[in-house]
Amino acid sequence: MNFSNAENMMRLQRCLKGRAKETVGALLSIPDNVEEVVRALERRFGRPEFVISSMIMKVEAMSVVKEEKMNSIIDFSNAVRGLVSTMECLSSLGHMTNPHLIQGLVAKLPPSLRLQWGAIAAVETTIVKTFSNWLANIADAASFVWTPRYVTKPENSANVSQQGKWEYRKHRETTLTVVNKKTASFNCLVCSGSHLIPNCKKLNDMTVDDR
Repeated sequence: MNFSNAENMMRLQRCLKGRAKETVGALLSIPDNVEEVVRALERRFGRPEFVISSMIMKVEAMSVVKEEKMNSIIDFSNAVRGLVSTMECLSSLGHMTNPHLIQGLVAKLPPSLRLQWGAIAAVETTIVKTFSNWLANIADAASFVWTPRYVTKPENSANVSQQGKWEYRKHRETTLTVVNKKTASFNCLVCSGSHLIPNCKKLNDMTVDDR
C-alpha cells in the first residue's frame, strides 16, 4: 500500500516522541518534508556505528552469568545473538573481529564455560559470531534443564520455600480467623445460654416490666 506524503507525515507526527520529535519538529508541519524528516532522523539516530555501540554497551552492562541461574545464560545468549544480527543487518562487521569485545563477552561467563570456550578459541580463529553460535548451543542445552518459577498459592505446606511456608501459614491463619468468627459462640446476658439475646426463651417469656 502506497501512502501519500500527508498520510506519512501524520504517522510521523503520531509516532515521534522526545528527542526524536524535537530534532525534526520544524519540518513536521509540511507534508512534502517527509523525505527530509526521514533523512534527518537517519543522520541523528540511524547511523550504524551509534546503533551498534549502544547495543554493545547494553550487553556489557548485563550481570555476570551464573551457572546456578540457567536463565542468565539464556538471556545473555539472546543479547549477544541480537548484537550479531544487528551487525549483519547493518552491514557493519568491523566489531566482529574486535578482540576487546570478545574478551569482554567471555569475561561474563562462569569459569567452567570460559574453559569450554577456551578449547574452541585455541584451535580456530574466533569472531563474535563464532562466540554467539557456540553460546546459543549452551543456551539451548540450558533451556532443557531450566524450570521457570511460577508464583502459585500452595495447596499444602509440603515442599515449599520459607517464604512459601510463611505465605501458606498466613493464608491458613487468616482462613481460621474467618471461620472462628463465623462459628463463634455467644453467651446470652439474660440466661448465659449459647444464643443471641433475641432468641432467648427466658427473655421472651418475661413481661414487659420484668424486661
